[in-house]
Amino acid sequence: MRVGLSLQRIRSFVAVAEDRQFRRASERMGLSQPAMSAQLRELEEFLGAALLSRTTRSVYLTAEGEKFLVRARNILADIESAVLEVRDHASLRRGRLTVAAIPSVASRIIPGMVAAFTARFPGIDVQMIELAAQDVERCVTTGSADLGIAAAPDRNSELSFSYLMRDRFVGVVAKSNRLANQRRVKLSSLLEYPLITTVLGTSIRTALERACREQGRSLRVTHSVTQHQTVIAMVAAGLGVALLPSLSLGGNRDVVRLNVVDPQITRDLGVIQRKGEPSSAAAQEFIAAMGSALSV
Repeated sequence: MRVGLSLQRIRSFVAVAEDRQFRRASERMGLSQPAMSAQLRELEEFLGAALLSRTTRSVYLTAEGEKFLVRARNILADIESAVLEVRDHASLRRGRLTVAAIPSVASRIIPGMVAAFTARFPGIDVQMIELAAQDVERCVTTGSADLGIAAAPDRNSELSFSYLMRDRFVGVVAKSNRLANQRRVKLSSLLEYPLITTVLGTSIRTALERACREQGRSLRVTHSVTQHQTVIAMVAAGLGVALLPSLSLGGNRDVVRLNVVDPQITRDLGVIQRKGEPSSAAAQEFIAAMGSALSV
């Protein structure tokens, strides 16, 4: 049975080819001359060709040896480059991190997190993608994103979810709405009005449908839009009411927010990752920083 190819044998060959002498090459590699000779014989046996022509005083490359030397140097250079790249990534000196997030998180949480993270690790290029919840899951599943920040996936066995925070839904009405003077409102009272919400596949729509289903009622939607900012603008124009997570509203003064009771509606937000796949050092640091910031 022939021996296999190894980096040690390739390095030994390059050392002898460059020094043209076994003694110097052996000292350079920290090997005895017999061990060096054995490695080169094994390499030639594996390749099925003589690489070196040996005399009592010096070593010469054969034609096959000259060709293999070029390839061997390229192999060692590629390996060294790969090692340096991995070490740089592991030590957070350089690299890339892609984060997919739902709109409310992308606008309210991610910017400050990215700014703080890049200040600590300027060599890491952080890319943010703003998507609906289903698309965040798809990006993480396919590997287009290293991690996602969204509500817990309903039924996706390929993804894991790590809790970060709970976001409570509030009622959103125009200032002219008769409910605007109330501090809190029942869900049933709010749903007597035309409802404006986000499209299917968004975490907002999913949470509302689940809440209505648990109450034994259907979610009747008058207007469906893509972005929560559009929902707020339509409510402010008097076209209906909305139920939105607090995170989506920020400090908006164009509408009135009401505490929703009977029942309260919440969504859990957290980190979505592929199951069974280790996180990069950059991803681990980003997740830890986000957890610390949101727990304050």
